[in-house]
Amino acid sequence: MNVGVLFTGGKDSVFALHCALLNGFSVKCLLIMRSKNPNSWMFHTPGMEIADAYQELTGIPVLIKETEGIKEKELDDLKELLKTAKERYNLYGVYTGAILSDYQRMRINQVCNDLGLVVFSPLWRKDQRTYMKELKRFGFDWIIISTAADKMDHAVGKQLDAPDGVSPAFEGGEAETIVLNAPLYKKRLKVEMEVEKQDEYTQIGKVVDYAIEEL
Repeated sequence: MNVGVLFTGGKDSVFALHCALLNGFSVKCLLIMRSKNPNSWMFHTPGMEIADAYQELTGIPVLIKETEGIKEKELDDLKELLKTAKERYNLYGVYTGAILSDYQRMRINQVCNDLGLVVFSPLWRKDQRTYMKELKRFGFDWIIISTAADKMDHAVGKQLDAPDGVSPAFEGGEAETIVLNAPLYKKRLKVEMEVEKQDEYTQIGKVVDYAIEEL
C-alpha cells in the first residue's frame, strides 16, 4: 500500500519513515510543511531551510508546502498538501512521528479523516527512554538544532542525552533535532550552523551551509 510520511528531518519523522519501510509500505513521498512562523503550533521549523535536500538523502520524492503558520489556518495548507499527495500517488495513508502532542495528533487525524487517509503513528505514547535507545541501536546519527530549556546551553550541534528534569525525547519542546544519517538514508548530511541565542534558555541553530556526502 502507498503511504506518505509527514517529514521534518528531525529524529521522530525520520524514525516514522524507518517504521513505514520496515512495515513493508511503499513510501511514495515525504510531506514537508515549511512554516514562516517559528512559533507554529503544528509544525517543526528549525532546519527547514534545507527541506529540498531530503529527496537526495532518501531517494524519495519530496512535496513541500509553504504556510504562514497562522494557528488553525495552517491546517488548510496541510490539507492542500495531503490532497495533492493523495491524488498524485494514490495514497492509502500517512505516517507521522507524533509521540505526545494531542494537539498535533488530533488535528492531523481530522485532516486525514476528511481526505479518507489512514494515519499511522508508530511512536504514539511510546516509552521515551526505550525509543531513544532504539535510535542508537539502529544507528541514527542526529544532532540538536535548537533548545528551549534549562541545562541545555551549548547543546546545539551535539547529540546529547536529556539532562534530569527534561523529557527524555525532548517532547516537552526542550529541543529539536536534525538527522545526519539513518539506516534508510542513501547519503549522509553534513551541516554548518550559526547559533542565535534568543534568551537564557533558547538557542536556535540556522543551517547556513550543508553538504550531501556519499556513505
